[in-house]
This record gives sequence, structure tokens and C-alpha cells, in this order.
Amino acid sequence: ALVFSCDMPEDSADSEAECEASLAAILPPTEGAELPAFTRVARQLYLRAAECREDFGPISEDSPVRQYSRAYLYHLHEVRELLGTMLLAQHNLDAYARLFAAVRHHVKQGSIRRFASWFLRTQTCDAPPVPGPGPMPKRRKT
Repeated sequence: ALVFSCDMPEDSADSEAECEASLAAILPPTEGAELPAFTRVARQLYLRAAECREDFGPISEDSPVRQYSRAYLYHLHEVRELLGTMLLAQHNLDAYARLFAAVRHHVKQGSIRRFASWFLRTQTCDAPPVPGPGPMPKRRKT
């Protein structure tokens, strides 16, 4: 099944667990100034938040734009500089690429349900139960 999502990466992982084959559309670039930066540790980082104003650390250590501080990105978004949106988009595209590389790996290994459960436990507030082995139960169409 092909799933187009303009929500968060965890929505795609949830659909992946149900369908075992999913792709997600990238977040609309027109909303870039309001969108969060996706990170493994903080899940979402809103660069326009006050705590980023004087934070001179990178978005994340493995980001392709790690040479730019959160404070600099905060400033770019405050003055509505296009570079801020471009850097955020580059960071988020890399985050999505890493996520779907992991999804592809786990689909090949047959461990996608376990990965999706881990992802939802660690990257969201929801803690779904760890699925057991075997096929998923069929759901009725409504």
C-alpha cells in the first residue's frame, strides 16, 4: 500500500507496521518556517522556540547542516530568510532518508513490526504493545 503522509514520521512507521510497505511524502516546503526539525533524541525540535534562541549546538550531531547552530537557524527563521527554510528542509530530508533506510532494512530482515513498535515507543508518547510473531490479524474495512 502506498501511504502519503504530511504528518510526522511516526505516522508513516505506524502505517508501515500495518501494511509492511509504505512510502511517505515529504512535508510541504511552503510551511518550512513553522515545521519542526526531526531528531532521533528530541523527536521534534521547533527552531522558532525561545530555547533555541541562544543554543549554539547543532540540530543533531549527525545532521548534514550540523555546522549551523540552532541559534543561527532560529535567527534565519525570525527574519524569514529563505536559507533557514532550505537548511531545515535539507535536515528533514536527511532524517526521512535515514528513517526509510532503516524501514527498508527491517522489511528485508522481516523485523518491521518490531522496528515500528520500537520507533513508536521511543519517538512518540504512545507505547503500543510489542507485536508477537506471526501474521497480523486482518482488519475489517469500514
